[in-house]
Amino acid sequence: MIILVDLCRQPGSLHNDEFVLPVKRVFKRMDIPTYPMHFSQLPALLGSHEIQTKGEGATSERPTDVMGIVLCGTALMDKEYLEHLELFELLKYLNYPILGICAGMQILSVLWGGKIIDELAIGVQAFRPISEKYPCEEIMENYNKDPGLFEIFGKEKYCKAYHLHTLSATCPKEFHIIADYRPSDIGEKRPALIKHTTKKVYGVLFHPEVMNNGILEYFGRLCIPAL
Repeated sequence: MIILVDLCRQPGSLHNDEFVLPVKRVFKRMDIPTYPMHFSQLPALLGSHEIQTKGEGATSERPTDVMGIVLCGTALMDKEYLEHLELFELLKYLNYPILGICAGMQILSVLWGGKIIDELAIGVQAFRPISEKYPCEEIMENYNKDPGLFEIFGKEKYCKAYHLHTLSATCPKEFHIIADYRPSDIGEKRPALIKHTTKKVYGVLFHPEVMNNGILEYFGRLCIPAL
């Protein structure tokens, strides 16, 4: 089971249909069960040690077979999640695969020492997967750490993705950049897809539930290797 964390301000809002349900649909096609929950409920789940022990003290209302966590995106002007970063602190100590989408990537970046950057991006923009196709020492180092993820991008030097954010994030020291992009209003490249150097923790700034479903499918296979 994969936990889908709703980062929207209000639990059960209509934004859930926009940012959580599309992720759920991708996993449903893969026959992977999911458990949507609001971020305000996360400490109760993590603090109960149910994820770590897969059942100790479990109740029927809570999942006991968690195999991964997705921090879903949120509405363009909704930044409530940044006021409650302490609720996510325990994510750093889990051994399960974690994927942060847009706002979720921002949270992961800050948890590991990165910074939030003001940056508006709306619509389809190109990003560059960093792989062995563009040989240099830094690029090859990143490719060798996770070659499987690059395969979903095919042979294109630049791919397209859907962005919807007013904030981006830097790549923390314990992460490496898998893909980058250049916002239209600045010349500096920004991380578009990052991965922890030792953990299966990923952050993606764009929305793979809109375009690039392969990223979610790859994450699903990480959570359930038998697929």
